[in-house]
This record gives sequence, C-alpha cells and structure tokens, in this order.
Amino acid sequence: MQSTSSITEEQQLVEKLISGDRKSGRIFLEQYGDLIWSIIHAIDNRSNTMESEDLFMETLKHLFDNDYKVLKQFKWQCKLSTYIYMVTRRYILDIIQRENRIKSRICHEVTPDAIMIECDEENNKYSEIQINAYKDAMNKLDPKDALFIKMLVIENKSTSEVMTFFGWNSENSVYSRKNKVIAKLRSLYKKAIQKKGLV
Repeated sequence: MQSTSSITEEQQLVEKLISGDRKSGRIFLEQYGDLIWSIIHAIDNRSNTMESEDLFMETLKHLFDNDYKVLKQFKWQCKLSTYIYMVTRRYILDIIQRENRIKSRICHEVTPDAIMIECDEENNKYSEIQINAYKDAMNKLDPKDALFIKMLVIENKSTSEVMTFFGWNSENSVYSRKNKVIAKLRSLYKKAIQKKGLV
C-alpha cells in the first residue's frame, strides 16, 4: 500500500510543476523520464533513435499541454508512476494507430514514378512486380518517413512547408532526412526486387 508521505511528495511535485516551477520540471523528468522511455520502446521498439525521441517529446507535450490538463485530471487513486504509465501507453498506442492509418493511405494513393526516379530507376515503365516491390518498400518505412517522402517528393511541398509541418528549425534537417529516407527506401526496394526474383 502506498504511504501517506509518498503520496504527499508526489502531490507536491505535481503542484509545483503545474505552478510553473522549473526545478520541479527537471525533477519530474529525472523521476519519470526513464519510465516514459521504457513504455515507448516496449510498445514501438523503433530502431530509429530520432523517431523514438520524437515520441518521447510528443508524450511530454501531451502531459504538459493545455496548462497541464492531463496531470490536473489525476485523482490520486494510485501512484503517479502508475497514472503516467497508463496515460503514456494509451497515447503511444493512439499515435501508432493514427500513423498506421496514414501510412496505409499513402501507400495506396502514391504512384511510384517520382519515388523510383529518386531511387535511380532509369525508365518510367514499370512492371507489376516492380510496382509491388515499391509498395512493399513503402510499407516498411516508418509512417513519419512515408509521410515526409509524400510531402517532399510526390506533393512537391516546399522545404519551409515541410519544416513547419514537422517542427524542424533548419533546412539541413530536411535535406539530411531526405537523404536518409531515400537511401532506406532504395535499399528496401532493391531487397523487395531481389525477393521477387528480378535480380
């Protein structure tokens, strides 16, 4: 059973955090940051560190947004760590489900021409096997990477539009991500082609 002193310490931390005390924010991260990370990796287990960091920051934003609405809703019927676990787990699952829906829509809407040109395919007449290989490759991309490629390559969004959408601060972030995603897509596409026996 949770002790009264423990409850009091947690309540004091949350109250100070809500009041805007910066030190309490640092203490909150020290005490519960690892828990949030562990939930992210247990549910999603992304190999891409940048994507995991994005999820971590989005989760903190969810906890702290709207004047700490989520923390203010806590009724102290369990440990704060238990509440953070439940909120974080539900939020991450919602994000993944939303991303999967977006990715599924992208893979059905986008024609392969522009992507395959980026992947150094010289001709623009593709067999059904090549198109299916492209779809396989797109399906294996992170949802956020698939959306990034659709915006930049297919929809011809400007660099500034992409920066604003993803919350990046420099054009270098866009160019760096594009190079990495295209390299990943090219590798996935070639593996899919090999698997289908064209190479």
